[in-house]
Amino acid sequence: MDVVVRVRDFEVVPCPASSFLLNYQTSLTLPFAVCLLSKQRLDFEKQRQHRIELEAENPTLVKGKTYKTKAVVVIDVLDVDEPPVFSRADHTFTVSENRPIDTAVGRVLAEDPDQAKNSIWYSLVDGTEFFTIEKENGMIKTGVELDREDVAWHNITVAAHEAGKNNFTSYTQVTIKVLDENDNAPTLAENYNPHVCEDDAVGT
Repeated sequence: MDVVVRVRDFEVVPCPASSFLLNYQTSLTLPFAVCLLSKQRLDFEKQRQHRIELEAENPTLVKGKTYKTKAVVVIDVLDVDEPPVFSRADHTFTVSENRPIDTAVGRVLAEDPDQAKNSIWYSLVDGTEFFTIEKENGMIKTGVELDREDVAWHNITVAAHEAGKNNFTSYTQVTIKVLDENDNAPTLAENYNPHVCEDDAVGT
């Protein structure tokens, strides 16, 4: 017997071992099986349970009638501990050169996407010779007086660490542009050695 399965928000696919399995007994020896796989990534924090209505129909008329049967499948989504998520995929900040040490440059923010909402702490993966970061709140600060003429752009990586049992870590890229200040006196393009004779006329 052929079986038609109508499913809302899910699709019927060939049956791998780890799917949600529905068995339809077509005879004493040959069960018919279909599997359900979600079309999109399930998120425990957004929806913890899905109720799926299935309808099986015999497309062949039996004594002039079409026979159908329905079932409701309840799928509970299990919570999985996930790494921290940054508020943005990348960050760009600006800071003027020659600012004193500990000048605030910009702040990165990450949070635990799970129900537990574990605390997050931050560290610099690189760029520590120029910058520091406040462990508790993600504020990036200058560690030295920056000089735009030496380095105009800095690309650093910030890590967000979850204070949970799994100690998950996520990373984000931060680009820092050093703004120019008028801090250098003008110089001549080359050395000049002008001379004039003592008897030259005025305006020579």
